Amino acid sequence: MKILFVDYFSTIGGGQKSLLELLTLLKERDFSLGLVLSSDGPIVPEVKKRGVPYTFVNMGKGKLRYAHKSIPAFFRMYNIIKKFDLVHANCFNAAKFAFLPAYILKKPLIFHKRIFVRKGSQLGLEHRIFAKFFTKIIAVSDAVRNSLIATGVEEKKITVVKNAIELRKFKNYTNRKAVGTAGIFRMEKGFEYFIEAAKEISRYFPQSKFHIVGDAYPSDIEYKSKLLSLRKKLGLDKSLFFTGMVKDLFSILPKFSVFVLPSIREPFGRVILEAMACSLPVVATDDGGVPEIIEDGKEGVLIPPKDPDAIARAVISILKNKSLAREMGNRGRKKVEKYFSMERYIYELEKVYKSVI
Repeated sequence: MKILFVDYFSTIGGGQKSLLELLTLLKERDFSLGLVLSSDGPIVPEVKKRGVPYTFVNMGKGKLRYAHKSIPAFFRMYNIIKKFDLVHANCFNAAKFAFLPAYILKKPLIFHKRIFVRKGSQLGLEHRIFAKFFTKIIAVSDAVRNSLIATGVEEKKITVVKNAIELRKFKNYTNRKAVGTAGIFRMEKGFEYFIEAAKEISRYFPQSKFHIVGDAYPSDIEYKSKLLSLRKKLGLDKSLFFTGMVKDLFSILPKFSVFVLPSIREPFGRVILEAMACSLPVVATDDGGVPEIIEDGKEGVLIPPKDPDAIARAVISILKNKSLAREMGNRGRKKVEKYFSMERYIYELEKVYKSVI
C-alpha cells in the first residue's frame, strides 16, 4: 500500500511526534510512504533519519481567501497524489489543500483530527463543509469526535483511534526529585495555574523543584512573558525552571516525581501517556480527552480546570504518600502497555486504511 502523508506544519508538536512514530512503524511494515510539507522546519531532519521521501508544496496561509494563489501548488500536489493509493492529512489545513486533487483523482483522503473544533465558529462551518469530501476522519479521542459531531459532521465519517506512544523508549525510572509539566506555551495549556500551585506546594515541601518543559512559538511570546513575570512575582526564580524545548521527553521525565497537566482544555493529552509510561503519577485536568486516559484515583488525580489550589492539594497528597505514588505509577505504566501501545495503534489504523481502499 502506498500512503502519502501531508502536513501543513513543519514544527514538532504532539501531532508531529505522533506522525514521526507512525512513519517509523509503517516503514518497518514495508508500506511505501511519502510526505508533503508546506515548508522546511525542525521536523525535516527527523523525517530524513527515518528514510521517508519528502517534498515541499507551498500550501499558503491555510485560509480559503488565499486559495486563488495556490493554483500552481495544486497541480504539483495533483501530480504527487496520483502516485499513491491514499492520502493521510495530519491536520485540517493539509486536508483542505489536498482534498481537491485527491477527489479528482478518486483517491481516498483520511483527515486526522487532533484538536477540538467549536460549534458555531467559522472553523466549525469549514469542517462541516469539507468533511463531505473526506473519505474518513480519524479523531484522537471521543471528546474530539463529539466536537466534530456538534458542528454537523456526519458521525459515520468519524473513527476514533486514540493516540499511542513507542513504549520501548520509556523506562521505569526511579531518580525522581521534582514536579514537572510540559507542552507548547499556549493559553489553553494553563501553565500559570501550575506556577501558582508551585507556590503553595513549596510551603509544604520547601526543597521542591519545578520544571516547565517547552517553549512558545512567535505568536505566543506574550503568553511566555506572562509566565516569566508570574514566576518572578511569586518568588520562584530559584525553584521553578523553564527548560525550553527538549527533543525527547523521556530524557527529562526521570527528574519528575509527579507529572502535572494543567490544561484548560485538552483534546487528548499524548504527554500524559509519556509520563505514565515512565510510571509517574499524573495530576491532570478533568476535561476533554483526559478522562479517557486517567481514571481518578487510579493512575492519578483529576482536578477542575483553572484551579491551582486543586493542583497543589493533589500534588501534596501524592508527595506525602510514596506508596500511593508508586501504585499510581505502576497502574499507569500497565494501562499504557495494554491500551496505548503503538502495536494497537498501527493495527487500528491499518483497519481504517483497508476500509477505504
